[in-house]
Amino acid sequence: MTGTRAAVITGGSRGIGRAVADKLAREGVAVAITYAASPDAANGAAQAIRQAGGTAVAISTDVSDADQVRALFDRAEAELGGIDIVVTAAGMIRPVALAQATDQDFSDHIEINLRARSTPRARRPAASATVDASSRSPAPRWL
Repeated sequence: MTGTRAAVITGGSRGIGRAVADKLAREGVAVAITYAASPDAANGAAQAIRQAGGTAVAISTDVSDADQVRALFDRAEAELGGIDIVVTAAGMIRPVALAQATDQDFSDHIEINLRARSTPRARRPAASATVDASSRSPAPRWL
């Protein structure tokens, strides 16, 4: 897609990621929306963007897996051209009382909410922009 800017938006199927995908698409940016557990939401978001005249693709990606992130960028670049913008909006919360939290609970939070934010930077071109976004749900009952 020569001449068109393109963005990868992790967590682009809902919340802040969806709002960013919609806004960028309205501005003429082709978007790759990633999802881990909500294919219907991601495909619906991509379809809505296409119906409005934009360019969008939904790509299943576990952002905590570096190999899947590399595959994401390979596919996004093949379908949309060079990636100019990276928005990392994927995140997770698993409300659990601290006393009952397992090592896996901690690992999942670190992998998705922290490490996954740095993985896409390895593929970021020098002339691109990277934005990290997150939202906060109401205070969990264990706080």
